[in-house]
Parts: sequence; structure tokens; C-alpha cells
Amino acid sequence: MKIKVDEKYFIETDKLNYILKEKCTAKKSGKEIYRTVGYYGSMTALAERYLEERQKAIMDDSTVNLDEYVKLVEESNQKAVSRLYDVLRLYPEKG
Repeated sequence: MKIKVDEKYFIETDKLNYILKEKCTAKKSGKEIYRTVGYYGSMTALAERYLEERQKAIMDDSTVNLDEYVKLVEESNQKAVSRLYDVLRLYPEKG
């Protein structure tokens, strides 16, 4: 099964794992590829990693103070959790 989380991330499942994958572009060829972020035994562990990946994505070369950074992370987490909930509530937990 393949579950699209957002435009960049999706989840695949097998008998034992939830697999978080990221759509990206190969540096040399410029082709679209899929990078495996990780294999997780639970949806909770996958969701935690997805949040970490989203937090990393908001960091760029700009300079912000700590309060601004915390606000950006909180907003990103809120959007990510909402998106995960909307997508994953349609699928039963493996077990």
C-alpha cells in the first residue's frame, strides 16, 4: 500500500514496517527519485520522524531569533500533525 502524506512524502507498508519515503531530485541526472527516510515498526515512530523531517525543512540560511524559530517549528508541527491525521485516519492500524 502507498499512502501520500503531502507533495514530498509518502508511506509504503509491508508486513512488518511502515516505510517513510521522500520524493527528491537526483543531483547528477535531475530525475525524480524516492529516498527511503526510514523503516518504522509503528505509525507513531514514523509520525515522529516525519515531524523531524518537516522541522529540518523549515531551516534555511536566514537568521531568526529563538522565539521566531520556535514559532516556525510549532506552526510546521501543527500543519504536519493535521495532515497526518487527515490522511492516516482513513487507514486501519496494522496489527
